[in-house]
Amino acid sequence: MGFYVAIFCVFVILSFAEVFLRIKPPQKRLIEFIALGLSIFLSSIRCTPAGDYLTYRFCFEEIRGTFWDSYLHANTHKMELGYYLLNYIVKNLWDNYQFFVFVEAAMTNLILYHVSKSLFKGDDEAASRKDFTVTIFFIEWSLGLYNIIIVRQTIAVMLCLYSIKYIRNKSWVKFLLVVAIATLIHRTSCIWILSYGLYNIKTNRMIVRLKYFFFLLIGIGILIYTIREIGPSLPGVFGSKIRIYLDRGSEYIGLRYSNLFLIFKSSINVLLLLFVFRFMLPHFKSEKTYVGLYNLYLSGAAIMIATLCINNVFTRLATSYNTVSIFLLPYAFRYVNRREKIIVFVIFSLYLFLRLFVYIHSMNYLIVGYETIFGVL
Repeated sequence: MGFYVAIFCVFVILSFAEVFLRIKPPQKRLIEFIALGLSIFLSSIRCTPAGDYLTYRFCFEEIRGTFWDSYLHANTHKMELGYYLLNYIVKNLWDNYQFFVFVEAAMTNLILYHVSKSLFKGDDEAASRKDFTVTIFFIEWSLGLYNIIIVRQTIAVMLCLYSIKYIRNKSWVKFLLVVAIATLIHRTSCIWILSYGLYNIKTNRMIVRLKYFFFLLIGIGILIYTIREIGPSLPGVFGSKIRIYLDRGSEYIGLRYSNLFLIFKSSINVLLLLFVFRFMLPHFKSEKTYVGLYNLYLSGAAIMIATLCINNVFTRLATSYNTVSIFLLPYAFRYVNRREKIIVFVIFSLYLFLRLFVYIHSMNYLIVGYETIFGVL
């Protein structure tokens, strides 16, 4: 736990400097570089013996011969085509799994950095005055992106977030291309295709947004219910995955808490953030970026609630939508005046520490400490 707290304190200091100090662009770039470098480093050295680590390592080490021969005959865990191709390319560059972990970490963090820098520029003057890139990395650390290894869904989520630039530009061909690549890395990314329409919902009436919310809630609920009833009987990889998820539930991903507690915890967190984001909405209603991100998070809440009611494992369908909260949270520092900002920062830091604490103790294998290639820290 001590290692987590130490890294948390480093991010608190970096984020404080970004939020409160009037630093010049060179100094801003320096702390951004520190946050980016630290995130890549932490993601690269993670080496937990349980969870998905062994599965991903075996996927990398089993590659032999040509790509198609290996994918069709040696792909024991039936990884997606795009993710397997990434493994194949890196393995042919250097047959070292830790190097592959570094490549994943660099890809994920660099995409996040690019999205953080570009998301708040271009659609209105107010939004481009201030970005919170370091704070966004701070949020991601606290929510667990770097506390386990970078998994394929992490890469897929970052690609989905990257596609927001094409939603804003209404470049639907490029948007579909990025979503297709993300889906080839993790199948759940296919649901992100709905974001193109959801982001651009234009209304100031809450009742209209609630209608979209409930329609999406019912639609996803019906879809997941159908998958639960029909999925296990389907042939191939899809059917076998569904059977595993339904048979083992939260045990499949190593969760220590009961489903009831997970539903309660997740619901409270989503409702809390929804309240905060909705409270700030009138203040930022003229900023397209905020409104669009709010629409996506509201949609993610609907997807998560619908899936939680059936099986908590399916909540990963909402991951891409829920992750946009990392871009919405820093708006709180623009909502308040300078005197109130320090209070907001303290509450913000306490909230993130609580999320980090709960996250660490939610996994059976995280409680043993931060196990790395250098040993347990």
